[in-house]
Amino acid sequence: MACNSLSGIPKNDCSNNIGGVKNIWLISEDSINVTYGTTLNEGFISAITAVATGNSDTTFEQYNPIRYTASYSENTANELVNGNTMYTTSLVIPFTRREASKSRELHILAEGQRYLAALIQDGNGKYFLLRDLQLSTNESTSGVAKADGQKYTVTLTGMDDSYAREITFADAAELNTLLTTRVYTL
Repeated sequence: MACNSLSGIPKNDCSNNIGGVKNIWLISEDSINVTYGTTLNEGFISAITAVATGNSDTTFEQYNPIRYTASYSENTANELVNGNTMYTTSLVIPFTRREASKSRELHILAEGQRYLAALIQDGNGKYFLLRDLQLSTNESTSGVAKADGQKYTVTLTGMDDSYAREITFADAAELNTLLTTRVYTL
């Protein structure tokens, strides 16, 4: 297979580039089918559809992170000997205040080492789908000083053959059709 031609990366258009993750929605990976744009390298997803399975929900569950606390990163690993490239994704979500309801939800996220998909909205308002994630670490801490607060810090890690792909929605109604109305506030 021939490699794609280089096309360059355009200069930013002078608009702000805001970091962070505004919203996170999780779903069991086996609950969705993803349709990519015309070519896999295009970087866009053209459709996400629910798949009815006996073991999982068919709706995304929303997690509202506190401002400036959640993040995701992607690292490229080129295996020169084997000739492949893989992308490792980490999604870090802090959950404030330790309590039974959150402990139960975190247990469910880790249950059976399930694979998850995450729809995220970044600080710039763009949506990306992170695939094949699993709960890899969950740190629970009481803090030291009173101002520290208690929290869980959950890391979901996955590996894919490309960067997270962007999803564009025609309008808010199209996004709402995909998502559930159930909200889990962090």
